[in-house]
Amino acid sequence: MILRNIDASAGGFTLRHAADAIKKSWGLVGVLLALTACTSEPPRYESRELPLPAPTSRTMESGSTTPDSIPIEASFIDDFDRPVATSQLDNGWQLRGAPIGDSPLPPATDGYLIDGHFTYDGKSDVMALRQFRAPVRTIGAEGTFHRRNDASSGTSMAIGMAGDGNVADNVVLLVADRTTWQVKSRLANGRFKTVATGGFAPPLERDRPYRFALSCTGDHVTVAGPGLSVSKPLVVPIPLGTFGFWREYPTRTPAGEVFDFDKVWALEDGQPTLPPMTASPDSGH
Repeated sequence: MILRNIDASAGGFTLRHAADAIKKSWGLVGVLLALTACTSEPPRYESRELPLPAPTSRTMESGSTTPDSIPIEASFIDDFDRPVATSQLDNGWQLRGAPIGDSPLPPATDGYLIDGHFTYDGKSDVMALRQFRAPVRTIGAEGTFHRRNDASSGTSMAIGMAGDGNVADNVVLLVADRTTWQVKSRLANGRFKTVATGGFAPPLERDRPYRFALSCTGDHVTVAGPGLSVSKPLVVPIPLGTFGFWREYPTRTPAGEVFDFDKVWALEDGQPTLPPMTASPDSGH
């Protein structure tokens, strides 16, 4: 009897412990379920392929560039800091008018120096031309588009290098107005061919200084300007010439808007360079 009582008690003890263990297990399961219910799901995400911007030759918006963006590397610089002059620029310059076929360039009927600018009245084509000591590798200019009167027509400015004083042989040039630009080349006795072209977006502002530079190795052309950096091969190599020119002309006469050249420069092949210039007066940016 005693043994059975002990066995029965032991059995009851075991059953009670088993029941308690089951209750605790269900309690833990309840806690886990509650915790799972309170935990938020990971946020869903949508897989999207973002379109990449189309390749472009512009490195920045035209309105965001300053003259300081294009350092001046030159063996010749003229900032036109001298007295007012009409019909001549002195210091080795020639003022010439629009090319007329293969005839020698006529004397300019427009163009002058005033207040440290080389500019014109917008009445006819004018070109500041000079011959350098060695072939020209880079031509540059800094200046502003400026409204001269109420006429709606504008002005195109051009900088370039040539193999002769008539600007007819072995020419490479950059032409720009406030909205477009293009690079052209011309071999001796040939026709002008477009090397590269593009636009300024937004258009260049009036009364804000901009820098432009054109470089040529003979088989490669590089152009830099407001938001612009382009390098292109020439289909047919061009011998480097010793003439450089800076030109402006009206889209219609008279031009209501002109370009004031504040500073011009050139880098001659094999000539010592002047100290680097990066700062620009009146950059305002």
